[in-house]
Amino acid sequence: MNMTSSRLRAGVIGLGVGLLAGCSGLADGDETCDTQGNCLVVTRNPLIEDPEWGCLEVPPPPPPADAPAPGTPALYGLPVVEWSVRTPLTGRGLTAQLCGIALGNCQPAVSEPAVLVPSSVNGMPLPNLPAELAPVPAAVGFDGFIRFTVTEDNVPPAQAYLPVAYYLGGPIASTSTITDLAILMVRGSVLDTVIRESFEQGGQSADLEAMVDRAGRGLVVLRAIDCRGQPAQDVYFRITNRDDVIPFLLPTSRLPRAARPPYENPVYTDELGTAGFANVRPGNIVVEAYRRDDPEPFGTADLGAQGGQISVTVIRPRYFNTASLVPPRITPPEQAPMGDE
Repeated sequence: MNMTSSRLRAGVIGLGVGLLAGCSGLADGDETCDTQGNCLVVTRNPLIEDPEWGCLEVPPPPPPADAPAPGTPALYGLPVVEWSVRTPLTGRGLTAQLCGIALGNCQPAVSEPAVLVPSSVNGMPLPNLPAELAPVPAAVGFDGFIRFTVTEDNVPPAQAYLPVAYYLGGPIASTSTITDLAILMVRGSVLDTVIRESFEQGGQSADLEAMVDRAGRGLVVLRAIDCRGQPAQDVYFRITNRDDVIPFLLPTSRLPRAARPPYENPVYTDELGTAGFANVRPGNIVVEAYRRDDPEPFGTADLGAQGGQISVTVIRPRYFNTASLVPPRITPPEQAPMGDE
């Protein structure tokens, strides 16, 4: 290696990402040279040039060399709280069951229902967990959904909490995965009131509330996130099972706001990135997420609907290839040197 090439490599290591600033107008693979004749081949990094959506141009990263083996015991934790006042439900009859991907009725079941208590998993103390976090015992490689239920004494069925099926959207790849996406559980009688009042406030016809068959059909709640793992605004969802479905938004108030007919018109997400569909027929469904004016979906989700159940998932770019909602680590761009070795 000659002296010029050595200085060039040292400069590349030292400058790192900064070299991209002067090459932003160049295409990937273009050559740029300084006044001394030192040349570089530009290597674009869409993740850095467009943190919000650049990962759409990048293949999912391979698993790390030290990834735990499938079947290794794992913790999947997320907040599970009461809908209106956000009271944690862990330790108040909350159970979690790991389920296969079919139908949404937890058949086949992967595990027995586990009673969730604060700061403990399978009897092992975990004192540093927040009180609202539901610590679900799982295993590396599990890729299905978690069915949350609440068992209470002396509560009529109509007033019980509706079960929630949370679809992971990818395999568990770590022995500890924590997400801040809260699961909001709501009692059936409360949801009936919320749907009626929210749809009326939205200027819907009096017949719309009667169209929502909560017992025989399911609700599907979706959240879109971008390459940063942040809620994606200006996104709409397309569902395969469209017969009689009623699209709705979930704004900051968490009160559903039904879309106005005709329902073929997209309903775009706000700053929370959340929307959904009421009246979804039971069975397997596919939902696609689109950015405005982009004809190609940036993400899809396979999930199931079930009567009297709320199905929840997060749709994210394919770059997220695990159950984690934290974006994979961004690798700084490399600059390929040109010159004598």
